[in-house]
Amino acid sequence: MAPILFLMFFILAIGEEVGWTGYAFERMEKRWNAFQASLILGIIWAAWHLPIYYVE
Repeated sequence: MAPILFLMFFILAIGEEVGWTGYAFERMEKRWNAFQASLILGIIWAAWHLPIYYVE
């Protein structure tokens, strides 16, 4: 069971990373410089994952 959960987590993490950096960052970098786009995405990423810390 643990290897399956690890594999599912790994696949989801890769998909999330591709979505944030491959799609969102490229679009945001057209509007802002790399530092500003990274900062904004970092804040969005933290806000997205913040509820997980309250559930656990």
